[in-house]
Amino acid sequence: MTRLILSILFAISFWVLTHAIVPEVNPLIGKPSMEELEMTKYDPEPSADALILFERREEYMFYGTEGFTIKRKCTSRIKILNEAATHLGDITIPYYAPDSKNKISKITATSYNLINGKIDKTSVDHSLIFHEKLAPGFFLCKFSIPKVIEGSVIEIEYEIDCHTMTFDWEIQGEYPMLRGELDLTLPEFFSFNVTPIGSEHIELEQKVERSSMSMLNQLINCDATIIKASVNRMPSLHDDDYVFAISDYYTKLNIGIQLPRQPYQPLASTWNDLSVHFHNEWNEMKKLKNPYQDQMQSLDFSDCKNICDSVNVCADFVATRLRWNGVYNTNPGNIKKAIEEQSASNAQMNFVLMSILKDLGIKCNPIALCTRSRGVVSAAASMIASSLNTMALTFIDSDNNYHFIDCSDDYRGSDALPIDMLTSFGLIIDINNQQYHTMTTHNDVSSSRRKIDVEIIDGVAHWVADIALTRQEAAEFQHLYHKSLDHNHFISEVESQFNIDITDLTLQGMKHRSNNVRINAQFNKAVAHTDSDYDHAKAAYSAGGDRDFDHTFFFQLYEQELVIEDLPLEECPEANEQAVPMGGNMD
Repeated sequence: MTRLILSILFAISFWVLTHAIVPEVNPLIGKPSMEELEMTKYDPEPSADALILFERREEYMFYGTEGFTIKRKCTSRIKILNEAATHLGDITIPYYAPDSKNKISKITATSYNLINGKIDKTSVDHSLIFHEKLAPGFFLCKFSIPKVIEGSVIEIEYEIDCHTMTFDWEIQGEYPMLRGELDLTLPEFFSFNVTPIGSEHIELEQKVERSSMSMLNQLINCDATIIKASVNRMPSLHDDDYVFAISDYYTKLNIGIQLPRQPYQPLASTWNDLSVHFHNEWNEMKKLKNPYQDQMQSLDFSDCKNICDSVNVCADFVATRLRWNGVYNTNPGNIKKAIEEQSASNAQMNFVLMSILKDLGIKCNPIALCTRSRGVVSAAASMIASSLNTMALTFIDSDNNYHFIDCSDDYRGSDALPIDMLTSFGLIIDINNQQYHTMTTHNDVSSSRRKIDVEIIDGVAHWVADIALTRQEAAEFQHLYHKSLDHNHFISEVESQFNIDITDLTLQGMKHRSNNVRINAQFNKAVAHTDSDYDHAKAAYSAGGDRDFDHTFFFQLYEQELVIEDLPLEECPEANEQAVPMGGNMD
């Protein structure tokens, strides 16, 4: 009888887990259901702060005065489940407009709230929709939906003209999605490629129908390929400390469109076009005068052995006058205002540095980069154009070797760019000679050398360490060191973290932007077993501990809990590894 009851309970639990209650899909704009408004959580992901109820993109091609263009109609309905997601009511839509004309139309945005059992509807005021120029040809459309609170349902709909013929339909992100749809109509004289990416399933349907296309305001009858894609109950995918760009792992649909025997021309069709874009954006910077000319006498170059050392001194000087505001970009913006406020983007700091180096006779040029957090980009000019979102400076030494510098990090000198800027591609713009160079690698070779002697006496290990760090590793160590109040405080923190007793610690090369740090340390550590070691390991490898991943993986692999036991060495099981031939066919 007991076994029967347990079987019934198990069956019920399994049914509940596999048949979680979710709202009905409602694609209708302007008609939120009571079920959606009363919803307080999404059962498949109870911790989700928001749920994308419905997302739809309809796309078709037309030919106008600017050539072939994709007309894209976007519809989105979102349920706000937690106050943490109310920022989704702040909308930013990027668009490309080389002629500076607005490419976005028919914007509607509304919030719905259930107040005293009645639906309260509030729409965005069109006079409060703004267009911000990000860079020549690149704009942001910005507006905020009013009355977005926990429990709201918000709806956004707009149309946009796009010239990019290669794009991703990203259907997975930080929030789960109930239903997503894409309808794409392509005339018969276009070739195309549709590639699903990611681990979740995308339903694809493709058929040919008789259709028409607008060409210079005249309808042309033709066959067209209709591509329909859809997803249901797409789970969310969250960022991780060990992932630079979570978007690289999103489930998405990559779509490439091309005219037969003719290359498509999206944002920039050649490297020359792309260089012209940055020449236009940065042209005024070659006229920028050193804003700190009267303070240059304070710079001390006496210890400088080469041009890299001199550039590091100047970069450190800029960083003491301008604090980085946390923004990576390419647009110099209002440098005068940044100097007044003593706060600047990395681009503004780098252009100020460029003006100082120019006074010192050090030739340098800006280099456009794509941060690693933006994800992996193609090396094709058309794809990388919209991804180059930051810049650094390049300069050449007496041996004609390229070097790099960015002012935003106080501890990274030449050839030690911030981690997020360590990408495999850069576009150097010679703003004085209207030339450009593409760079596929840069000189950032970090290394460390460690010499460690250990002697164990009466259960205590006596360590003598001589460690040399360069570039990235040197910068990371300086970051850790300068977080402490002083030298003694740093020693106390390290002793506490690693349960050691430091008897001597000498550091060399700890000035800002030093690419070389030398550490000489002597410390002791008890190597005898203690209960605290066992308690720490047991807690770490338990459910919810620091090594929760290993705990879960072990259970999934062996279907039993991972157990940490405290045993004397003689009672520990013997090693049982075996070498097993796996075939080894090499033909």
